[in-house]
Amino acid sequence: MRWRVYYADGSTFDDTDGPWEAAPSRGVMCVTAPSTKLGCRTPQGRNFYVMGLDGQPYGMDWPGLWDHLIRIDSPEAHRPLRDVDLDALCDVVKFGRMVAPEVFAPILVRAQNDPDFPARSARDPDDERTGEA
Repeated sequence: MRWRVYYADGSTFDDTDGPWEAAPSRGVMCVTAPSTKLGCRTPQGRNFYVMGLDGQPYGMDWPGLWDHLIRIDSPEAHRPLRDVDLDALCDVVKFGRMVAPEVFAPILVRAQNDPDFPARSARDPDDERTGEA
């Protein structure tokens, strides 16, 4: 398994269900993926999630999203922000959602302990600082 997306309603979608582009785009809580450096990583608490050019999922804010859209040459990246059609990005971008801590916490625990992924073997200070832990 290369990645799994966890949603606010408790559902999941992973690469055995279909490609990243087919995953539902709204209500994302976190994404878990194997990591050669850490065993497993779970980007969480972000506004947006994308599949990086290296095949790894990343969580990001507006500047990170814009950088990603420019790098993949998305037509939306060439529009003024006020004119961007977010629905046109739903195949590439997955949108995070704010929920109460009592909703988020069990989903994050489930994602970080998913038996379909390697156990986390290390902590990365950069990931901790950026919320990618």
